[in-house]
Amino acid sequence: MKVIQHTSALLILQERLLGIRLLGGATALFGFFIFIIFAFPFDLFGCFCIAIAP
Repeated sequence: MKVIQHTSALLILQERLLGIRLLGGATALFGFFIFIIFAFPFDLFGCFCIAIAP
């Protein structure tokens, strides 16, 4: 966790979301494989998966 703001009455933290990064990486990798393996109609789905990966 990273401290963003610290005052006497307020503490704001930022959490690094490892699960979201892993899910995004898996989505992008899945999209890349779909893009490489399949032809025109399905490779658009692969591009979509790559585009939505955070």
